[in-house]
Amino acid sequence: GNAIAYTQPGGNVTIAVGCGNDGNWLAVRDTGPGIPPEQQEQLFQRFVRGHSPDSGRPLGTGLGLSIVRSIVEAHAGSGTARILDLASRRDVALLEAHEGQIRVVCYSFDGSMILTGSEDKTARLWNAKTGKLLRTFSGHSATLSSCSFSADGRRVLTVSADLTARVWEAGSGKETAAIRCPKGINTARFGPDGERVILADGGWNLRVVEVSSGKEVCLPRDQVGSVTSADFGPEGRSIISTSDTTRAPIRSFP
Repeated sequence: GNAIAYTQPGGNVTIAVGCGNDGNWLAVRDTGPGIPPEQQEQLFQRFVRGHSPDSGRPLGTGLGLSIVRSIVEAHAGSGTARILDLASRRDVALLEAHEGQIRVVCYSFDGSMILTGSEDKTARLWNAKTGKLLRTFSGHSATLSSCSFSADGRRVLTVSADLTARVWEAGSGKETAAIRCPKGINTARFGPDGERVILADGGWNLRVVEVSSGKEVCLPRDQVGSVTSADFGPEGRSIISTSDTTRAPIRSFP
């Protein structure tokens, strides 16, 4: 349904299914506008919606992919991830090490590394070309719900159902920050320099944390309802956020 909705007239949508010794699979490929990398980690979260290529307005309720994931997990979906070459349609690598189902995955900005997060409470760092496991990040006490890289790839950010966001050094695996949000975490993003993290907690708050010092700023609330998403501007001098309304204010940030 999403592939059809986001593909312009005259485009193509291709569906393929198959099975093998390691399970069944289904793939959908289309000629639509694609999904920006910064939005890909949110795809399977509830109420996350893309925008119509014609009107620019959100489509649907944002529940479809969340329901799909729940169905797959109910049928014992595996804890593996595949890297697929779209030109040849062949696997480049198969990422296998997690002891539980993989819930989130993302590429580094330069495409050299992949980060996965699993129900086994760990995040794992992989070589994107070879599929070699580079590092395991252990510290969370519940399933991971989000993961991302800093722009320079030196740090990774993980979010878990244990109500914490943690920052790690990609090179050493050292944990450099643990941020607890008792009301949950709707979104967590690095700033452009990787030195700050912005979090929208499960309440009405926006929090900015300096990774090195742990210093935290709770921004004044200027929205009605729960903050659902937030991000820094390209130079880290502004912040945009969304809530349970039709407004998305942009504010300056020192």
